[in-house]
Amino acid sequence: MVVDVYISSTSGNTKVKSRQQYIINILSAAKIPFEVKDISSSETDKQFMFKALEENGKTIIAPQLFLGSEYLGGGGVVNVFMT
Repeated sequence: MVVDVYISSTSGNTKVKSRQQYIINILSAAKIPFEVKDISSSETDKQFMFKALEENGKTIIAPQLFLGSEYLGGGGVVNVFMT
């Protein structure tokens, strides 16, 4: 399966942008298949991410990772792939 990485390409927050790029770099280096989903350009992706995070009681902020419809976590979850 492919990991879906939900990002926001229009975020003005440099910490968010840095974390998004870090996740993409880690997944690429680990050769883990992933697909970037930009919530800034897709209302469907945005609504999916918002709904899933609300249901899981999580803060709505990119980046977030999913495996299909299964919520994996935010940026910190990438460390799991490296162990």
